[in-house]
Amino acid sequence: MDLPKNNVFKLLGLLLIILIIAGGIITLSTGYLTISADEDEESAYKISEIKKQALNVNYTDLCEHNEEYVDKIIHFEGKIIKVNESNNIVYLTMATKKDTSGNYGDNIIEVWGRDNKFAQNSIVNVYGTYMGLKWAGADYENETIPSIHSIVIE
Repeated sequence: MDLPKNNVFKLLGLLLIILIIAGGIITLSTGYLTISADEDEESAYKISEIKKQALNVNYTDLCEHNEEYVDKIIHFEGKIIKVNESNNIVYLTMATKKDTSGNYGDNIIEVWGRDNKFAQNSIVNVYGTYMGLKWAGADYENETIPSIHSIVIE
């Protein structure tokens, strides 16, 4: 088959366009670029799985056996006592020890993530990945406090 060079390039270009279109159709039909109508249901499922998987850890045990919990999903309930934001990351300082009157104080943890809808004095449940002990600064009696990368805060 003797075709002039221009026709060969035109034919190759047409073939490339057909392959690109076919690839796009296949990709869309398999759902890679489509948004699932069940996205909220899927998200709710993931959240319930995270809650089931989360460990309810005693604060003292967490501090004393820090290494055992790093990279595990844990759960804490507490009161937000300080909110800071830096570089689109929100840092919540929380008191997790409840006294007999139901007030929170002591057993301070730091929670960080991108969710900024919570205000100081809110009582929240945090489910997240334990990152280890972190320097707390001069504000707190302890030199280090537990740090949690939040997955779910409610």
